[in-house]
Amino acid sequence: MVYHKLPDKISNPGPLLEVLRTCRKAMLEEALKVKPMGAVHHGLHMVVAAIDGFATLLIRRPDYFLGTGMSDADAAHERERIER
Repeated sequence: MVYHKLPDKISNPGPLLEVLRTCRKAMLEEALKVKPMGAVHHGLHMVVAAIDGFATLLIRRPDYFLGTGMSDADAAHERERIER
């Protein structure tokens, strides 16, 4: 396989971002159930940081998963616009 001819981007990041959103949410929910500042707590937050970093790489928006003060419907429309 000729790797230098492969694209260096994901053409449709939307579905992947939605899976990452689900995973990120699960990590944060579990972080509330373990010892604060313990090893597992830190591990869960490392995964969240990695997800946030990858989303930034994909769509150049470091705040993609963070609340923006919009209603859920407005936020969903904004996500769809960005993912296109």
